[in-house]
Amino acid sequence: MGSLPKLDVPTYSVMLPITKQTVTYRPYLTKEEKILLMAVESKSPKSIMDSMRQIAINCIITPEKFDVDSLPMVDLEYLFLHLRAKSKSEVLEAQFTCKNEINKDTENPDVLEACNAPVTLKTRVDELTVTNVKDFSDIIALTEKVGVKMRLPRYKDASEIIGKDETSPDVNLSPTEMAFELIMSSIDSIYDENEIYKIDKSNRKDLEEFLGSLNHEQFQKIQTFLENVPKIDYRFQVKCKSCGFEHNLNYKDISSFF
Repeated sequence: MGSLPKLDVPTYSVMLPITKQTVTYRPYLTKEEKILLMAVESKSPKSIMDSMRQIAINCIITPEKFDVDSLPMVDLEYLFLHLRAKSKSEVLEAQFTCKNEINKDTENPDVLEACNAPVTLKTRVDELTVTNVKDFSDIIALTEKVGVKMRLPRYKDASEIIGKDETSPDVNLSPTEMAFELIMSSIDSIYDENEIYKIDKSNRKDLEEFLGSLNHEQFQKIQTFLENVPKIDYRFQVKCKSCGFEHNLNYKDISSFF
């Protein structure tokens, strides 16, 4: 028996919003969708993130040897949304239940209960935007002489932090500890009037000591940077067709649309 025929696969391109790199890609196929579905079934945030990474690696055509691991998370999400659009549908859909309290018993007007009607949210990938805070900067002056240069949270850093919490039975990171880990992984360098000190894993202990020496106001400046990083805007308004209540939704991440 001869070789089975191969199907032609279209290619597309997209410019990533932060790094401004133009990426050429193909839609994901059945083999990649299987990776995604298995990750969703696991309900593991790390597995879902890792499936996005693997699918991106599989589907990117150019640039060759594209470094997905160092992408800012917002770029990876943006790329994956476009991958999904060309692979499955340009329309993203999420379903939830209306929790607006209404009166269903005309004989007891003071008795309220949840509407519980199904509500479907639909939006197009090309309608999603990346939010940018005015005057956002990655340089944070802590004193007149000392400051830090930040970088946007990267895939590999977020994956490592979530992995610590999921895969280590003796580690159960609190939200505060996870936020602290994200801050440390997002500091690119520290500078003073004489030198720039590049940060990597080899000087983690020194970095912990440096952060521990900051006062509340200085540390808050770094936290504010992470709160204001560019992100995909998942805020929507949708009306319940049953009771007419207007829902203001703010999804936290891309997995809501898987």
